[in-house]
Amino acid sequence: MNLFHLNSGIFPIISNLAIEDVSELIIDGFQGQNNLVNIEIKNVVLSELNEDSFKDIKSLEKLTFQNVSIYTLHTGSLHILSNMSKLVVKFLNCKIDTVQSESISMQVMKLEIINSVINVINSDGFNVSAVDGVDIINSTFGSIISPESFKFRSNKINIIENEFKSLPSSLLRDVHVTNDKKINFVGNIIHDIDLGGFLLYSKTNKLNFSKNKIICDCTPRKTSILRLRELFPGLLTNETNFDAIIENNSCKNYNGIHLSEFKRTFLSGLICNDTDALIEQSSTSWQRTTENLDTKNNSYLLTAYFNFIFVCISLNIYF
Repeated sequence: MNLFHLNSGIFPIISNLAIEDVSELIIDGFQGQNNLVNIEIKNVVLSELNEDSFKDIKSLEKLTFQNVSIYTLHTGSLHILSNMSKLVVKFLNCKIDTVQSESISMQVMKLEIINSVINVINSDGFNVSAVDGVDIINSTFGSIISPESFKFRSNKINIIENEFKSLPSSLLRDVHVTNDKKINFVGNIIHDIDLGGFLLYSKTNKLNFSKNKIICDCTPRKTSILRLRELFPGLLTNETNFDAIIENNSCKNYNGIHLSEFKRTFLSGLICNDTDALIEQSSTSWQRTTENLDTKNNSYLLTAYFNFIFVCISLNIYF
């Protein structure tokens, strides 16, 4: 079907609604359809979801988007306050271009984002309380991700084997597990990250940050933390957590070496001593040039150290 326009109240008494194989889907909303228990939207193109599209569907138990392309999730488009002990929301093989601020605000049983692509997430894009877990798996996130885009609260939170073009330092600050378990941030590929800032903002005693692959380079955003212990002894009050994180994650480039080996090589001066080292190194060879870093690059590095310390003291969060 080329076009389907879903008007409010068009199916007032049905409990199950499936919309499939539509080239252009327009949803006015589900107001007045209080008997809906299951909504499945599959193989469609949806240019936008507008505010209050899913408002007042308190009977809903399952909402599934599968193989759906969505250009914009507008503010308030997925505000769902249903029977949170039953509702399961799934995004499977979806592509979402933009999640606006406060687009997704839900109290649910479970949220799953699997094999999907989200390019832009604005502040408070996701604000989800889940009784039985948040799973974000095998998905790709673009380079425009707000530091306050993830607000999750659940007894299980798995962020596993995704690709982050950019990972803001405070992305996990408002991600909380409600028991003694840890947030599993495991096996992800990370392109751009302020590694020191990310680890300081994150509560490492509640975070399993392991088996991640980082695009390593010589910029201060990724190397300032590696010299912190040597330059400022005693600042890391729990060095065991720091050492575990350095040991249990690796570079995606540099032949896949662990961060601990990258740190050793960096501190020994074998890499990152010249201008070309600021550019990402080849995964098959570590080429060096003879030109030293200029004063400007050194000042950037020094500034990064002091910014790192300022954040540490301000937040009072230590390893």
